[in-house]
Amino acid sequence: MKRNMKLSIESLFVAMSSLLYVFMFRCNEKYFNINNYHNGLFLAVAVGTIIIIIYFVKKQIRFNLTMILVLSAIGYMLFLKYILEKETEPFYILFVSVLYLFLACISSLSFKRIQVKHLLDAYIFSSVIMSLILIVQRRTPYSAYGIFRYALFYSENDYYDINFTAMYLLLPTLIGFYIATKCKTKNRLLYLASVVINLLAILLIGSRGTFAPVIAIIAFEIMQDRKVSMGKIAIVMATIFAGTFLLPQDIIERLIGDSYVGTESKRFLDWMYGIRAIEHHPWFGNGLMAPMKIVMKLAIGNGINYTAHNTYLVYMVQMGIIGSIPFILLLIRPLILLWQKKKISFLWLCHCAILFAALMVESNYTYVLIVPLSTIYMLIEYMKRYNCSDGITDIYNQ
Repeated sequence: MKRNMKLSIESLFVAMSSLLYVFMFRCNEKYFNINNYHNGLFLAVAVGTIIIIIYFVKKQIRFNLTMILVLSAIGYMLFLKYILEKETEPFYILFVSVLYLFLACISSLSFKRIQVKHLLDAYIFSSVIMSLILIVQRRTPYSAYGIFRYALFYSENDYYDINFTAMYLLLPTLIGFYIATKCKTKNRLLYLASVVINLLAILLIGSRGTFAPVIAIIAFEIMQDRKVSMGKIAIVMATIFAGTFLLPQDIIERLIGDSYVGTESKRFLDWMYGIRAIEHHPWFGNGLMAPMKIVMKLAIGNGINYTAHNTYLVYMVQMGIIGSIPFILLLIRPLILLWQKKKISFLWLCHCAILFAALMVESNYTYVLIVPLSTIYMLIEYMKRYNCSDGITDIYNQ
């Protein structure tokens, strides 16, 4: 009876989280913040936190390093606002805390194989929905400037940032490819179809921060595994090549051209101004405000709209070197956990791809960072609990 109760309680959290993923296209925030899309997250975190507290009281769960880092991050934000009295935007601490509590919940609960599968499938399905909407809409918000990158519109005039959209598609595309080519599931063709759809969307978006790692990891997996079906490889590669022929010339030049440094001058300037903002308050940070506001407040950008444009810099701009430690440790810890016997695993490469994409955008407190990061932590915990070296194969081969 206790076992069934445990399963039903955790299944409630899994159901809420799955719905949160599936309806991500209704986030209605340009940068996938939680301002307009938080009710489901709040409910999931409330249920997950209650489960953890119950299991902790019953000594069925212990504090792990992930929990400690999340609580340290939340504690530092409170310290920053109420002790150091740094300027903080309304609801900032609440929203950030809930996002990272979600990470703590999903990485600490003892999910069954089928529950992990449901969460992975929900993430993949949500990415396919977003990709299909983007492809069907065929809208290019920058066409007036001669730029024909596609975007996902959530209203008549508002659309999700293209780089953030691509970052959300990154991990489910790679996991879908791995399932389709390495696992013995009956639905391999469905997962392969999800890869084709997501790859086409990534091409149309034209985000190098996602395109480069996705193609590199797929190519790496193909070259090192002779058992992969050549038919599946041909379909995926045909999608990529066909997409490049169908793409506008400016997207092709952006993705595979040789003028990267020249076209990224704005981003490099953003990084420079972010570093200058860190220099103003290097240890404890400038406060929990939007990086653009901090740069403008310090008059670093000379009246021009500059921002840090980099996840790692944003942590240090806002919270300083000391306050950024728990946040950055949460980002890089999976690299250490996944590095087993000096073997480069698929998930290790996936996490490197996430970290690379985070280098290009300010994804600190957004779904496009927390969802994939939570997924990686969940798979690490699954592999540890069931003593398997490849969590995805173990989940989908049964």
